Amino acid sequence: MSKKSSIYPLIQPIPEGEKRPFWSVMIPTYNPSEFLAETLESILSQDPGIEEMQIEVVDDCSTQNTAEKIVKEIGKGRVNFYRHPHNLGISGNWTSCIQRAKGYWVHILHQDDRILPGFYSRFRQVIQQQPTLNTAFCRNIYMDELGNWQYLSNLESYQAGFLSEGLNKILVSCAMMCPAVVVRRSVYESLGGFHPDLKYALDWDMWKRISAHNQLWYEPEPLACYRIHPTSTSNRLIRTGENISELFKSIEITQEFLPDFFADELLQQAKEYQAMFAFHLAQGLLANNEIPAAIAQIREALKGCQSAQVLKAFAEVLNKPESSQLLPGLAQLFVNADTEQFLLPPSLPEGIFLKDINLIIFPDWNQPEELLCEELSAVFQQILSHPDKNQIALLVYTGSFPQEDATLILSGIMMNLFMEYNLEETDAPEINLIDDSLSPQQWQVLLPQIKGQIALQNETINKALAAGVPCYQLNNLNNIRFLP
Repeated sequence: MSKKSSIYPLIQPIPEGEKRPFWSVMIPTYNPSEFLAETLESILSQDPGIEEMQIEVVDDCSTQNTAEKIVKEIGKGRVNFYRHPHNLGISGNWTSCIQRAKGYWVHILHQDDRILPGFYSRFRQVIQQQPTLNTAFCRNIYMDELGNWQYLSNLESYQAGFLSEGLNKILVSCAMMCPAVVVRRSVYESLGGFHPDLKYALDWDMWKRISAHNQLWYEPEPLACYRIHPTSTSNRLIRTGENISELFKSIEITQEFLPDFFADELLQQAKEYQAMFAFHLAQGLLANNEIPAAIAQIREALKGCQSAQVLKAFAEVLNKPESSQLLPGLAQLFVNADTEQFLLPPSLPEGIFLKDINLIIFPDWNQPEELLCEELSAVFQQILSHPDKNQIALLVYTGSFPQEDATLILSGIMMNLFMEYNLEETDAPEINLIDDSLSPQQWQVLLPQIKGQIALQNETINKALAAGVPCYQLNNLNNIRFLP
């Protein structure tokens, strides 16, 4: 697993012996509005002093001089101001914020967001108590342009602490919002700056890279506010659909630095999640009578993922009475589009990868998790030691059990085995999750390609699904040669 790709800008370390504050609060700006004053005031209200905190606004060569005026008025000499001589773009300016940071810990706070009382003291306390901590984030509040609180981000854990499945969560969706995240500067030095080709998904890309190498600490108390307003860059990208195309691009980038056995299922979930997110945005845009923007969201969602679940959700969107406004635009879209972008999925769902030897198991997902993990671990060990292991794909039937939960369990088991036996990525078996969404016709396509079922002590078998499939005992599996 590569730590740093050559595409990511280098972050130079601070020279040894240089006096450094604990915090660097870096505010990237470009033609900021009056929101910047609120941002600075929220920092200064809990300022521990110049010895402990660097506060700096880094302006990306704005066409207006409002940033410097606000810094002088609100900062009164306490806040540093730097203006780039030429425009670097979002990614370049964010990366420059890291490079200019002198503190041991970096907090990138955007020009329209703010923090709540106790943000820095709470994280300082956690950092001092957890010396191995490298990245932490808290729950955040979403607010509108007037500062009214709208809703909370998802609650990732009821208790403060390291997230046991931090990487899995971040791979599927961006659970971390910039104003809520603090990162040790040495992490950026190790991984590099922000992806230079991204504008919307560059923060998600960074959090995925960080969480692939570091445990994430989560604080459930909301201590940061993320502002949603019509003039934001994010809002502009939503109206063209570029936000969704970038999210899918970020998923493709992620595949380059994660092992296939670990990432495939989660990245497929990520594609489906982002497509559903696009449909959700489309419905909100439709409610505001922004028809072209809604169509742009749907277009990019279908270009990025055409799984059975996504197509079903698309049909549900079209079935809503208010969606009749979309039909003329969508019809024109399909007429003018390259039809290869909108082909229906193949006979088997997207994400199922078969090999010469395809085996299936039917675990009982309702049994105690300890017993379930023990039994699944035994199956994986047998496959990893089988003479034909490189030709085996394992189909795991989940029935109505949530695939996201199943993926978390299987990924954890596999990672433990890899660490225990010091295995290489090439040793990983192909694992496919099969659930009740498969139609009878798809099962008819799949069954002839299954060489056998591995019998488990605790299982839930739909006899119709296993009809005609040879059954093998787990303890005798390595004696079976499935190929002539």
